[in-house]
Amino acid sequence: MRSDNIFQKVSDKKWPLSRNENLTEFGSRYPDYSELHEFLETKFDIPRQYICLTSGAEEAIRICLSSPNYPNRLNFIPTWGLVSIFNNLYGTEKVKELHLKQDLSYNISKLKKHIENNQIVYLANPNNVGSFTTASELIELIKRFNKTIFIIDETYAEFYFYESLIRFVPIYKNLIVVKSFSKAFGLASKRAGFYATKHKHFIDLRPANPISDETIESVIKSFDTVDLAVDLLQKGKKYISKELKSEFSVLKTKGNFIVFKYSDILEMRLRRISDYQVFSIKKQKYIKITALPIDLAVEFIKDLQSE
Repeated sequence: MRSDNIFQKVSDKKWPLSRNENLTEFGSRYPDYSELHEFLETKFDIPRQYICLTSGAEEAIRICLSSPNYPNRLNFIPTWGLVSIFNNLYGTEKVKELHLKQDLSYNISKLKKHIENNQIVYLANPNNVGSFTTASELIELIKRFNKTIFIIDETYAEFYFYESLIRFVPIYKNLIVVKSFSKAFGLASKRAGFYATKHKHFIDLRPANPISDETIESVIKSFDTVDLAVDLLQKGKKYISKELKSEFSVLKTKGNFIVFKYSDILEMRLRRISDYQVFSIKKQKYIKITALPIDLAVEFIKDLQSE
């Protein structure tokens, strides 16, 4: 059996073609992310080296939660279902889940008691049932527990009008902010998002080729219409809440949805005309529906109230 190396020595010279060079004569090319990085740097006032592009917020969260270096995690429930799945896959038996209050608010005082022994805290602000907290409360936690990584998911933040934490990324190494272009920006089918962090370990986890040239163009254009889209949804949400609050209990939530305390009558009516979700916190049940632009919201109420 031969034991000597039969492979030729690889040249130390670099490849003559750069990563972003157009390779159409070979039938392929890498997307050039420099334009999008520059655009996002300007829009969010954050150095581009902290921006990690991903194929949607889902990939961003999966990447950040997949690190085996941080096995002890904490998050609130209910929240986006894949968070619990990712934590249980990549964490340990010490993954802890705290319940929201029955008014759907975050229990920040309870959170403080459990952070000390956890290496990652995931908190969506607002989350997918409308729970939210203030930027100042979150910054207080990030400063106080500087050994804990805080993943703040701002997928629904455009519907909240609160101060995004992304401008604090260059200040706090233990902060990761996740952003999505799927909701308010209307690009769910494009699978575009990013996370921003100063922490080198999480910067090094970024994927190599997250999005296409077409998606880059769509993301940049979407900033021209996002304010109008959010305004129309907010007006529709207020209209539906106002029309139904005399008959059903409407909770104070943030996001592109409306949450009611459970009602058999409401569910019966919704079955005829709309998709909806039922979820529970301990023994209390709730109904969540997606907000609609004001013109569709008017039609929705007519259909809901018709016999």
